[in-house]
Amino acid sequence: MLDPKLTEKIALAYVAIGDIGHSIALNSMKGKDHSNRQKELKDRGRKLQLYMKILLRHVDASTTPPTLYRITDEQVNKLIRCIEKIGQIDSYPIVPSLLPTPRPILLNRGLDGTDGEDGAPGSDANIVCEPDTDETQISITEVDVDGVKTYKFKFTPYEEPTISVDLDGSEVVEEGVVVASHNLNITTHKGSKNITALTITNDSVLNAALQAILNLATLNGGTQPVLTVLPNTNISANKDYIVEVTDSSEEATAEDSIRFYYPFLYGATDTTSPTHYSALTKLIEALGDKELILNGANKYFWIGFPSSYGSAARIKDQNGFVVTDAFTEVLVDVTSTGLDNNWTVEYRFYRTTLKTDINNQPYTIEF
Repeated sequence: MLDPKLTEKIALAYVAIGDIGHSIALNSMKGKDHSNRQKELKDRGRKLQLYMKILLRHVDASTTPPTLYRITDEQVNKLIRCIEKIGQIDSYPIVPSLLPTPRPILLNRGLDGTDGEDGAPGSDANIVCEPDTDETQISITEVDVDGVKTYKFKFTPYEEPTISVDLDGSEVVEEGVVVASHNLNITTHKGSKNITALTITNDSVLNAALQAILNLATLNGGTQPVLTVLPNTNISANKDYIVEVTDSSEEATAEDSIRFYYPFLYGATDTTSPTHYSALTKLIEALGDKELILNGANKYFWIGFPSSYGSAARIKDQNGFVVTDAFTEVLVDVTSTGLDNNWTVEYRFYRTTLKTDINNQPYTIEF
C-alpha cells in the first residue's frame, strides 16, 4: 500500500479537482482543450504519465521475496491528475529496484511543501524504478539529500530519427544512355533511441544489397549523422529510391529518383532537311515550357520534341510577342547516334517558314 500521508494528500487533491477537473485534465492530454495552456498541460500530462506508469507500483513486503504489484491504468491516470494538482511536480526522488529488499525513499510534496517521512525498509510503500532496457527517455542520478541517499530521474523528450537520400551525378539522363554506376547516398541521424532498421522499401534486390553492407552499430555509434553509400550499376530506366529508417517507435522516409527523357532539339540549319539529332542542340528535360537561345543569320530555326507530347500552345520571341505563325509544324522521325541504346522516335518540330536572322535571343515555347 502507499504511504498513508501520501494517500491522504492524493485523496485531498482529488477531492479538490473532482471528476470535472479530472475530465478537463484528461481532455487537455487528448488535445481537446483549446486554451492558451493547452500545449503546456498536454506536455506535462504526457511526462507525468510516463513517470507514473514506470514508477508507481505496490510492494507487498510480507511475501518472500517481496511481490511487486503494478497499479491499474485508471489508478495511474487519477494519480497523475492529483499529483499535478498538489505540486505540479516535475521530478521525483526515487530509488532503483533492489528486490528482494527495496530501499526506502524520500517523497517531496513540491517546491512549496514539506518533506514526507522516510519509508521503513521492507514495509509500507516503496517506489521502485525498473525502466525498460530499451527506454532511453529516463536517466537516473544518485544524490545525497541531507545525508539521505536519494535517486532522481530526468525526462528527455523523444526525438525522431531523420533520413535523406541523394544520388551521385545527374538525376536527369537522356533516353538511350545506360548509367554504368552511381552511388545512392543515404544519410541517417538517430534520434533519442537507437535505429533498428534501414530499408529500401520499393526494390527487394537493391534492399538485399543494402542489408549486406548495413551496420546498425555504425548508424547508432559515434558522430551523427552517418552516411551509408550503396553502389548501383547499369541503370537505363526511370527508377525511384525510397528508403525508410525506424527506431521501432517512429519511422522516417526519404526518396530520390533518376529520370530518362528524349531531348528537346533546337537550333539553326541551312536546309529544311538536316540530320536533326546531330545538327541541333539537345536539352534533356521533362515536358514543360522552355526558353531557348536561338542564334544565326539567314537560317532556318528549329524547336522540336517527341510528338507524344502533343502540340505547342504558342511560341514567343524575346519581346514576349507571340510568333507561332512564323513557324511551320512538321513531323520527322529522329534517330539518335552514339548512345548505349540508340532510338528512333517521331518528333514534332516548329521550323521558321522562311530563312531569317535571330541574334542570340531567347525564344519561349509554351505548352
